[in-house]
Amino acid sequence: MKELFRFIHHIVKIGDCKGSKRIFYSILHIFVMALACMFAYFAYKLGANNGEIMSEHGFIVWLFAIFGLVLCGFIAIICFLQGFVAQVATIVISAIYISKAEERGKNVTSLVISSVSFIAMVVAIIVLFIVF
Repeated sequence: MKELFRFIHHIVKIGDCKGSKRIFYSILHIFVMALACMFAYFAYKLGANNGEIMSEHGFIVWLFAIFGLVLCGFIAIICFLQGFVAQVATIVISAIYISKAEERGKNVTSLVISSVSFIAMVVAIIVLFIVF
């Protein structure tokens, strides 16, 4: 519940800040989205290789793998909220604030960075889970 309030506070900060800070947030969200992809992939691999881990390495290692699966899944969900959803919010907020003439250039830059990175991460997730 605490993470949800922290996430909502982060979205409000994106809406309240100026264009230059919004550019910083859109770049920061790229790193968090990469972490979300990485932890989701780790959770996927641990879940997919669950039987193999149990048969080859024993029960204790399997328990650690299950713990790692839950931990990676939880971190992936938190990073997903803080990365993907916040990046969508940055796209929407930047698009709304383009109408302000004094911050138009910075908001356009933030909108372009956010949009391109969001599309790139969606393509990366598709490639990551289909190819590997």
